[in-house]
Amino acid sequence: MANERNSIRPTNGIKYESYFSKLSLKRTRTPLRATGDNIPSPDVCYLSGGFPPAEMFPIVHTEITLRDGTKLNLDKDTMEETQQYGDTYGMAGLHKCLVDLVRRVHNPPTLNKPNDDNGLGVLISAGGQSALHHCFNIVLSEGDTLLVQNPTYATMIYIVQPIGATVIGVESDKDGIISSKMEELLENWEQHHKTARRPRVLYCVPTGDNPRGASWSQTRRQEVYNICRKYEMLIMEDDAYYFTHFTRPLPPSLLSLDVDGRVIRFDTFSKILAPGIRLGYVSAPKPVIELLATVYQTSVLFPSQLSQVFVLSLLRHWGNEGFLRQGERTAALLKRQANYILEAANKYLKDVCEWDEPKAGMFLWVKFKRLADASLVVEKCKQRGVLIVAGHFAIPQVRVAPFVRLAFGMPTKEELFRACKIIGEVARELEQGS
Repeated sequence: MANERNSIRPTNGIKYESYFSKLSLKRTRTPLRATGDNIPSPDVCYLSGGFPPAEMFPIVHTEITLRDGTKLNLDKDTMEETQQYGDTYGMAGLHKCLVDLVRRVHNPPTLNKPNDDNGLGVLISAGGQSALHHCFNIVLSEGDTLLVQNPTYATMIYIVQPIGATVIGVESDKDGIISSKMEELLENWEQHHKTARRPRVLYCVPTGDNPRGASWSQTRRQEVYNICRKYEMLIMEDDAYYFTHFTRPLPPSLLSLDVDGRVIRFDTFSKILAPGIRLGYVSAPKPVIELLATVYQTSVLFPSQLSQVFVLSLLRHWGNEGFLRQGERTAALLKRQANYILEAANKYLKDVCEWDEPKAGMFLWVKFKRLADASLVVEKCKQRGVLIVAGHFAIPQVRVAPFVRLAFGMPTKEELFRACKIIGEVARELEQGS
């Protein structure tokens, strides 16, 4: 793949402003945040920011105990920094660690262009979904069209709809977006969608996607990237489940193929460290990062300093290789859970459902063979103490579908077997009309 990537010549510079929404182009940096940039030394008399005195902070020392018994100490100076206002881009130490991690894992062609105004930048975000929300508002205006894989991440649809944009899905299978379908759709766009604007952005979850658990093949990744180049589309690569991929080596990210600077990649620590820390990072062309930072200045302001220092302590202790081992450990745990639900599904659902084995993540996407509306199954299962999600929520512009999403990450083996048994019983009852 590296040779194929290097054989592709980058396009002439992308004019990112042409992709930005009307609202985002009106945004400017708040002067209250801009004042504190580039402080030359600790000797500066900083009277411009509303910083509280450090004596106010109640926490003076913290000790983190890891699962292996290792203790990480956060001293008084670290805790003072942690409890103070922070930089919009994130803590400098963590930012450096994440840039190094992006280079180690993806080695994006655009990262090694330090003097390029359109080179790759990194922004630490207050969780992955916050970054997605802000980015959709940056690249979409009312009346625009967003292209997505089908099925797609359901919450994304509910982020985009209030903007007034139209979400249109491209047929996908267990290997990802079917590139021939995408090519045909874009080539004949006006025939398929007479009133919808031609899309300029693709949103996708290429690894362990929610809800399907599928991971795109290497061939599909390259084909989809090439199609986006041809039709001058930006790519929002939401790869929350990347490090949960059940096998190694990890698949090539779209960011790793990106010779042009058209990929906006979203990573999160929620799936491999803890969702409660609400921390992620965006890797994107610098103009996108700068605009995201401008939006952050008037919204979340900066990610939690406490969460950042926890993650920074882990990354400094582990290093990149230790972090990747944590990803492997998480993937092994989820693979075990996937095996449990597949065993249960094969025992109780085989006659009424079909599915593809998940390759990453924590979801099994199930299709009922003879039931057109899975929401009936969802309702009856709820009455029997089993909570599942109807699949039509993940399919743009569809209200009835024969799919459900089963989340297997947290339940015990016994719970997964009990749930599949009840789902099977409900499906058979509905098939028989009872």
